[in-house]
Amino acid sequence: PAEVAPGVRRVIAENPSKFTYHGTGTYLIGSGSSVAVVDPGPRLDGHLDALLRALAGETVTAILVTHCHADHSPLAARLREETGAPTYAFGPHGDTGEVDLGTLPDDFGRPPPDAAGGDTPTNDPPLEEGHDLAFRPDVECRTGDTVAAGPGWRVTAIHTPGHTSNHTCF
Repeated sequence: PAEVAPGVRRVIAENPSKFTYHGTGTYLIGSGSSVAVVDPGPRLDGHLDALLRALAGETVTAILVTHCHADHSPLAARLREETGAPTYAFGPHGDTGEVDLGTLPDDFGRPPPDAAGGDTPTNDPPLEEGHDLAFRPDVECRTGDTVAAGPGWRVTAIHTPGHTSNHTCF
């Protein structure tokens, strides 16, 4: 993982697209006996393996999910099984009629040229930013709720709907 700030590491999933650019970023906050994982990512075995390698010898105390899109929340359940840490989020995804995909450009959702390893666009089918309707957090957070992620530090939830109905900043 790359350290992006003091005490914050990022593991990038291998799911490059126009939505994720080089891949979804999963963030590991803290170290040792208290690590919070933010946005476990897509349901990819390789990404779970990368997270578990990055977390080897550490204790995950919280799994924080900012929103329920297919590139952010699906791996939460498997990571919870592996670590025993509870999941925290605003709640399940609301109405999925948020975006009319028919109004987007024809190439929307295709990986950018550099993500395919070259300068020409791929012929891959367009990707839609799918909702993870199955996700249910262990603990539902509202604005102002805090998660005591470790000794001497915590995160505060702020409900920020817009990108999705259940989007939350921690």
